[in-house]
Amino acid sequence: MKNKLIISKFGGGVFGVNGENIPLVINRIKKLKKQCDVGPLIIVSAPKTYYQNKISSITDVAINIGNEYANFNPISIDPLINPYIECEKKFITKQYKKQFNDELYKAKQKINRALNQILDNRRCVDVNRSRLLAYSGEMLMNILISYVMKSNGLKSTYLTLKNWPIITDDEFENANFLLSKSQERISDLKKMFKNGNIPCIGGYIGITEDGLETTYERGGSDRTAVNISMLLHEEYDVILDFEKEGIVLNADPKIVKIAKPIFNLSYNEAHIAGRFGMKILDPFAIRELRESGINIPVVLTNVNNPKQITKIDRILNTKITNSPIKIVTGKNNCAIIELNKKSRDTLENFIIKVKRYREFIELMPYEKYGNEYARFLFLDADYVKKHEREFKSFSSDVNIRYNLAAITLVGDQMGETPGIMAIALGPAFRDKINIEDAVFLGPQGGMVLLIIKEGELGKIISSIHNASSELK
Repeated sequence: MKNKLIISKFGGGVFGVNGENIPLVINRIKKLKKQCDVGPLIIVSAPKTYYQNKISSITDVAINIGNEYANFNPISIDPLINPYIECEKKFITKQYKKQFNDELYKAKQKINRALNQILDNRRCVDVNRSRLLAYSGEMLMNILISYVMKSNGLKSTYLTLKNWPIITDDEFENANFLLSKSQERISDLKKMFKNGNIPCIGGYIGITEDGLETTYERGGSDRTAVNISMLLHEEYDVILDFEKEGIVLNADPKIVKIAKPIFNLSYNEAHIAGRFGMKILDPFAIRELRESGINIPVVLTNVNNPKQITKIDRILNTKITNSPIKIVTGKNNCAIIELNKKSRDTLENFIIKVKRYREFIELMPYEKYGNEYARFLFLDADYVKKHEREFKSFSSDVNIRYNLAAITLVGDQMGETPGIMAIALGPAFRDKINIEDAVFLGPQGGMVLLIIKEGELGKIISSIHNASSELK
């Protein structure tokens, strides 16, 4: 029988500004330890801090400082270091202060070296950007939390790049996980579970085969948790736990004031909802778990009320599902690329295999003046703008439409339920809002997608939410 291991990822917001909620996190880790045979394994995100009169992630602060250096304007790195100094003073006991401060000094040196390279190259990109973000964020937070655990009577250790288990390709700012190469590096992490140790690792960060720092997309610490669960599931009975400031709701509470909690989702529902606007979980993480074929139970836990959870299973548990429409979500800043269908395969191959980009969906083709046109909806118009010249090189008649929004109804059981399309289309019809396109992926697809102009997103989501709440 396998030993039970909980892999718990704590998001940056959970720690509070400048680590003010670290005692809450430590208490949570103590309770998780009682539920495990080994571990738990703790994965951390970069913390938040005050910067330029607002609350920001350390990652955003580092990017801002890096851009200043790229513009030949070197500024102080104190905003990156001071939050850790404050946490050291509050939460690390005397016996561990020197060890932590030695690591802080090393990280500071690496940050300065990365920034000097950025200054010389006039670009905050690639490995120097990744190195800057790693040593100011997750790598340093990883070390901090390990020493705080020790200061609170827990046995803990942390990973360094010498034994880092996440191996990626060399897409430094949007890296791809290499499973087989990572499996060759996992033995050191397994050894760390001995003698009741709680290993700690920073999320978001990978390394290439030759040891250069990389990063995932923003929010990629969730992917780190998934990747490590993929590496450990054969030896341990793994539960994947995401400690958040809340759980999944059926709509964005900023749009729908009476949004209700969702207590169970399938992998498919969680991926679709995240891909089209739900912010609580990185959709790339769930996609990788779904595509791996591995069945690992996932829970999103409200760190402030751990009894409140959202369970995510590979196959939907229909016994505890109420409405067939689980979530209504939306995403602004979308774009559509249209081109002659003869060039469709070449463009798709370029996007997926060359650019390694997958955040798009193919829409139904249409015919005009005897020519057939393919269409792709991109969920990030900024990405399209960045590569617009390359996209337009595939055909002389490429047309790109910006300022679009995507509204998505999510639920694996929608295909079996009458009246779904009426609920989806009715509000737009009543309010005389033009629908640019509509896609229904069912019964297995679990999604209804509406494309409209930006500016009407909130109104339509609220109306659909009100209508769907009456559906059983």
